[in-house]
Amino acid sequence: MNLSELDCFKVTLIEKLSLLLFLNSSNVKELKENQNKILLCENLTKEKIIDLIETEEYNNGFKN
Repeated sequence: MNLSELDCFKVTLIEKLSLLLFLNSSNVKELKENQNKILLCENLTKEKIIDLIETEEYNNGFKN
């Protein structure tokens, strides 16, 4: 994934999702699965990435 070619807002969303997934991974297997999710984000819309972030936040206690 070449982040320099993506719009800066989308890069920020991917970075936030990456951090959440990293923090919420409890073992190497989960880290590898989450790495695959992050690599797929390049092809997702901003709205879909936001949905993934919100889901990850909700599932891990970062409820608004």
